[in-house]
Amino acid sequence: MKPVLKFSLIFAIFAFTISATWAQSKKPYEDPKYGKDSTERMECVKNLSIFSEYVKQKNYEDAYPAWKYCYLNAPKSSKNIYINGAKIIKYFIKQNKKNADKRNLYIDTLMQVFEQRMANFGQRPEVL
Repeated sequence: MKPVLKFSLIFAIFAFTISATWAQSKKPYEDPKYGKDSTERMECVKNLSIFSEYVKQKNYEDAYPAWKYCYLNAPKSSKNIYINGAKIIKYFIKQNKKNADKRNLYIDTLMQVFEQRMANFGQRPEVL
């Protein structure tokens, strides 16, 4: 393959990837499932990213505030709020084995997470 053609092909692929990524990154700010206005939508997208990264690192304590923001303010924005939220809450249940009151509150929260997932995304058999 000629160097000019090879460069053109690589540049075209690069340009397409960048434009597709840019188009996707703009979309959440226009989608009402991420929040009521553009400021709230940007905050939701930021918190989705934050808690997802902390969950990947199994740093559930730092993930919790960002997760809670998304759970309360943009519950239909991502199914991962519920999938990763269950991981976060299960961590807190394990951490509070000796404190029955706190543990029971986290168990109730976990049940609410499951119920909200079914309400927002269906999948009743998978959740149950």
